[in-house]
Amino acid sequence: MIYSQLMAAELEKMREYAEKLAEQFRNAGQTGMADALDTNAQDFAAKAIKARQSGFYTFSSSESKTDSAEQPSQEVRSEISQQYIPRQPQNETSVLPSREQLIEAARGELKGFFGKDIAVPEPPDALFHTLEKFNQLGIRGFEPHYLPGHQFSANEMLPGWKIRPEPWFWKQIEGHKLERDAATLKEGWYAFDGRKKPIYRAGQQVYDDDYLAILMENLRVSGEIRPYDGFYPMPINSRFGASPNEIEGTILHEFAKQTQPKGTVKNMTYMQANTLVNIAHPEWSQTDTYLWFSDRFRGSSDRIRGGSSVSHGFSFVCGGLGNNHDSSIAFNPVISFPSKKA
Repeated sequence: MIYSQLMAAELEKMREYAEKLAEQFRNAGQTGMADALDTNAQDFAAKAIKARQSGFYTFSSSESKTDSAEQPSQEVRSEISQQYIPRQPQNETSVLPSREQLIEAARGELKGFFGKDIAVPEPPDALFHTLEKFNQLGIRGFEPHYLPGHQFSANEMLPGWKIRPEPWFWKQIEGHKLERDAATLKEGWYAFDGRKKPIYRAGQQVYDDDYLAILMENLRVSGEIRPYDGFYPMPINSRFGASPNEIEGTILHEFAKQTQPKGTVKNMTYMQANTLVNIAHPEWSQTDTYLWFSDRFRGSSDRIRGGSSVSHGFSFVCGGLGNNHDSSIAFNPVISFPSKKA
């Protein structure tokens, strides 16, 4: 196939680029970074060989996207999409918590944060159905949490609110660049991706055992989202490097289509992330990569990002363009299940 040869050629270019960067880092005494790039160069070389032998594999360049004759057919794109869902080995199982265990855990988390007892409704059947289905599909890392409806304010004092938004966040709300809802928790049960984001390694970092890896690769190969073309070469199956427009307009839509959860799939909001860091995941603030959040900024497709340890962790957020691709910014899906009391 012409397409496989084009991808092999692009992979060879990426290999050469990675080798040059590795040499530069090694000359500068940064051997750890150089070794990581050497490994990546070897990976590009192996994938180039595989592309030539077995058809399209891992890379679709911006050049190939300009010529429809070099694109995979609709049948191929459909096949790529259908191959996404990961499958769990038959002998591997995961025991889900009971309703009682979830309610007790939620009460403990919320009392530590708000300093008072919070009424926690029974988790809906849809939450258990989704977690069981993900278990069958081999999708790991989603955690159930209950969040009450709450409107935060800058001067509010809560005993467990240790990691608080910095003044910039509140100023954007006051200036109407962020909607007032940006400081609001919406009531309901949620399934959050609880895994810790990785340390930045010049674009080479990926999430451990990432259930999105196959989807990210397939969407880039099929041309549904753009391959990352920044300064550092980046694994094509990484959830880093996608723009907010792609995350919300394509990636999460395709994830929901393929997995069919019984809740609503969205990108996490900043206050959801900030609350989870305080009640369950302080380690999220310990790595220097960022997350995109779904909060609208400046009333447009622009969004906000934050969470890096070099920028005060999940106290820090700033604005970003909706079409921005950055090798240091990822995203965490969340599935919402509003309770019957909402």
